[in-house]
Amino acid sequence: MFMFDKLNHFVLYSGTKLGDEGDFRHLNDLFFILFILVKNNIVREKIYLYIDLDILEYLNTKTNNKIFQDNLTFKEYIKKYSIFEDIAEFRKFHRNSNENLIFFSSGHGNIEGLHNGKDGSYITPCFFESIASKTNTTFLFLTQCFAGAFHHLDTRKNISIIGASEYQNSVSLPIKKYNLVQNSNEIAEKFSFYDNIAINPFIYIFFIKILTLNSMNRTNKNILNIYKYIVSASLELVKQDVKFILNIKEIDKENIEITLPYKIIQQPYLLNKIKASEIFLEDNSARN
Repeated sequence: MFMFDKLNHFVLYSGTKLGDEGDFRHLNDLFFILFILVKNNIVREKIYLYIDLDILEYLNTKTNNKIFQDNLTFKEYIKKYSIFEDIAEFRKFHRNSNENLIFFSSGHGNIEGLHNGKDGSYITPCFFESIASKTNTTFLFLTQCFAGAFHHLDTRKNISIIGASEYQNSVSLPIKKYNLVQNSNEIAEKFSFYDNIAINPFIYIFFIKILTLNSMNRTNKNILNIYKYIVSASLELVKQDVKFILNIKEIDKENIEITLPYKIIQQPYLLNKIKASEIFLEDNSARN
């Protein structure tokens, strides 16, 4: 179970603008996280969603007014449970030093950082160091390309980085074709904006794992263990997709090594960058 009483500021960010590649799938990635927060009784006032509001405006059209739950469309659910701001407003973001910050990204990036498609600017690694606190934790879940550009951040300022990509690459896959866990296809059907949408495998497996934590009979259910599981499962998923692409496109082996992102998931060397993980997930076994 999440120890959300110690986590009090959540930012979900996608700098992708309407019309860019990945515009709706990047928002779909963040929707998974929003659901987890709502499910754990995080109030709207703690959840900030920064996206291109044009994407949100057209979401019902893109999803054909698909109902998510409680007679709410995806768009209505987002508006009900998050404080949504245009990505242009993120430059005004202020973080109180006495608050822990959890930051999820899904979108595009390059060596400069996280891209803002509306004005061509970037959220740089220096930005996160500037808002980081020495007394409270900053968790960064980075899934965009060039997430590796953030790996050098000063962990002495309690910045914990959980990277979902190698230095330059990232990937999204049509997750619905994989049966990751029991009922995972049904879950993908419910949470996908539209049929066969490509979803970031790292975020999706994180989402599945968190939802099934209560059924796990194990100790030390902290973010370190969850991360190691996600790395392994995501890498296996990408390898499966490589085989699938091979069967369809018959790409020669030499070209695979150049074009197919089967090494996109961070390897365990990043684990030493994950600090203060004990505050993120609670080890219920300690109470038994």
